[in-house]
Amino acid sequence: MIVGISPWARKYVGIPFAKRGRGFDGVDCYGLHWLIEKTEAGNELPLLDYAFEPRDVRGISRLFAGEMPLWHKLDAPKDRCVVMLLTGGVPSHVAVVCGDGLIIHADDDAGRVICERLAAPAWPESRIEGFYAFEGGA
Repeated sequence: MIVGISPWARKYVGIPFAKRGRGFDGVDCYGLHWLIEKTEAGNELPLLDYAFEPRDVRGISRLFAGEMPLWHKLDAPKDRCVVMLLTGGVPSHVAVVCGDGLIIHADDDAGRVICERLAAPAWPESRIEGFYAFEGGA
């Protein structure tokens, strides 16, 4: 068991990575956020059906930029908010806060949803673009 993880988040850890996935049988990074909002809060986020590969950071960044008006930026992280992460200086990956200093995200290298510390070496502060809550959610 992961110490400090929010109880609601445990059921998402281990879900397989699946490009364009939006269910417990598989998710990508946005799909995980989509599934959490739907399951935990009943919020219907846009599906964001896209043709980008998981590592097409520029294409994904443009997609996120077009949808960001649906979210509001937070001054500090809170449970179930989204962390927008930078790759190559552009927003291209999302994770979800799931406890004090913890995030869950769909990691295509690991092949599944994992939980890790936001302060892990993979996520230096310079890679954090910001924390967001879906309008009407989080």
